[in-house]
Amino acid sequence: MTRNHVRLTEQLGESVRSGSQPKPDLVVWPENSTAVDPFEDPATRNGILRAVQAVAAPVLVGAMVDHDDPAKILNQGILEDPDTGTGDRYTKRHPVPFGEYVPFRKYLPAGSNIGRLAEVPRDMVAGHDRTPLDVRGLSVADAICFDVGYDDVFVDQVRRGAEVVVVQTSNAMFIETAQIEQQFAITRLRAIETGRTVAVAAVNGRTGIIGPDGEVAADIAPKEEGVVVAEVRLAEGTPPAMYVGPWVGRIAVGVSVGAFVIAGVTYRRQREQAGEGGPDGNG
Repeated sequence: MTRNHVRLTEQLGESVRSGSQPKPDLVVWPENSTAVDPFEDPATRNGILRAVQAVAAPVLVGAMVDHDDPAKILNQGILEDPDTGTGDRYTKRHPVPFGEYVPFRKYLPAGSNIGRLAEVPRDMVAGHDRTPLDVRGLSVADAICFDVGYDDVFVDQVRRGAEVVVVQTSNAMFIETAQIEQQFAITRLRAIETGRTVAVAAVNGRTGIIGPDGEVAADIAPKEEGVVVAEVRLAEGTPPAMYVGPWVGRIAVGVSVGAFVIAGVTYRRQREQAGEGGPDGNG
């Protein structure tokens, strides 16, 4: 997987040098573009550095990084700059329960050896990043896969000045399901509510560039290999949705719970009244 991304990035670098493609300001690799810690595996590290130098631009690498605790792991987007080396990182804020970590693992007998839980040998640690990545002065909001379904990830980063949004995802385990298009549709909505262009890099899912109006400017179909190169518009300011949006959902949940409680109380009173009206006082 990593070799594929190195090769494609090197080819992009060749296209830049030949003049057939403009020099990019940022190259985005998907989530899990390296499944081993790029700081611990020499071959992986050398491949990444080679790709970064070939394209002569910052590369946002999706990597699995070892935690200080060997029973844990981090899912990160790591900026690698050809001039300054390793820069800012974004750590996935919303790991998938039972897919990337096992809730309450320590309370389970035999730990992760129960059935398919053995397929999740290490628990992914949630990140707390709320500040956009700094890419040579460009402010970039990042999200990794499952993060895109949560309001707080983009809200926090856009409020802090993100000018463009990127989504790193894999989708590999969902390739024959509707999840691919579902996640892409959610991402299109995120583009609209943030008022930002969104660049999506996927391993097996749908890679593409989504404009701030939700329209897809360019994309690659699932399971196809390729590189998307596009000039995107940067945005400033914070749209109202970044303040109002999260509260709409919270209020809706509150109203729904309140309606359920009122319905339950009304039903109970009706039952009690019906019971009092019966010939023996019991309905």
